Amino acid sequence: MVISYFGSIIRSILIIFLWTTTITTGIFSQVPEFSKEIEQAVQEYATQNKCKILVQVEDPEGKSFDIGYNGRLQIPVNEFSGEYIEIGSCTKMFTATSILQLIEDGKLKLTDKLTDIFPDEPILRGMLVIEGVDYIESVTVKNLLNHTSGIQDFFRANDSVEISVHGDSSLRFIPWDLVVLAKGLNKAEFIPGSQFKYSNTNYILLGLMIEKLSGMKYADYVQKNILKPLGMNNTFLPSSFSLPGRKDGHYSQKITVMPATLAWSAGEIVSTPGDMNKFIRGWYTGKLFSDKMCSEVRSLYFDNAPALYEFGLGVIQGPKNCFGHAGQTFGYQAYIGHTTNDYSFAIGIDDASVSVFILEGIVANLLLAEEK
Repeated sequence: MVISYFGSIIRSILIIFLWTTTITTGIFSQVPEFSKEIEQAVQEYATQNKCKILVQVEDPEGKSFDIGYNGRLQIPVNEFSGEYIEIGSCTKMFTATSILQLIEDGKLKLTDKLTDIFPDEPILRGMLVIEGVDYIESVTVKNLLNHTSGIQDFFRANDSVEISVHGDSSLRFIPWDLVVLAKGLNKAEFIPGSQFKYSNTNYILLGLMIEKLSGMKYADYVQKNILKPLGMNNTFLPSSFSLPGRKDGHYSQKITVMPATLAWSAGEIVSTPGDMNKFIRGWYTGKLFSDKMCSEVRSLYFDNAPALYEFGLGVIQGPKNCFGHAGQTFGYQAYIGHTTNDYSFAIGIDDASVSVFILEGIVANLLLAEEK
């Protein structure tokens, strides 16, 4: 979920291989042909899982293709206006981008220690105890960005149990509440830098850093430094702005809700496929930081993650020459991606029990088969 999604990747890779072998007949030279292949995959997957799926692809010339299907009603979705998606952990790319901007502003370094930024925060003490030794003072900004801190998650591993406990939109949390929740719920994982383990708590702590170093609320910082420069007028942070009339999400076909403040800088953003594409293209092409930083974030600092994926500075690099991030809330799964041949795509699924990695693999493979 925002909770964790790497556990589903290995199973998804086998399904991707079988599916693309079935639907792919060669390398497509025309965009309409790949669009037909994606449309077929979307319709089959949405029908199979009785959910609604939205995909928007943008080609290197900036032409976009909207592909959607409602598997509950068995009808295409031809109009994407008003189709908002809880993008879940795709939010982490926004948080990581904010951190990288602060680094370029000279307010932070990747090697800075968590406890140097929050030297008097008692909540952190005793949080990362391994065999009687508290390693919290060893945690760096890079450890948090790369999920190599060893800090425990504040979500439960079982999605259904987590939804039963926190599936109430009236619940309210402040960020430090989530750190306390992690400290009481799970044990410390490992010595910082020794392993990879996905933890949403890392990105809550990064959100707190953004607020402290910028002097702005997290939502205000993202609005000013990411959404506004990219013209993302249909993207919202529900902890500070409630979007009326939004459509329900689901888990195993049951309607679910998730408190926005439970995800915050780890996964609260709500967006549209069009805005999701604006973000990933802006991120990939260096509109959000310098060319030097853009090059480094796409080539350096990656650590091994499950199933041939790598994770570095808030971005997943897949084995298919694609950069992006996945997300899951209580009611949605999402993916934003940019291929090395200059295609971008956004996927939204309105049932959080349906893996987005299967479609991500199909879409990325088809787009990478296109000539640049």
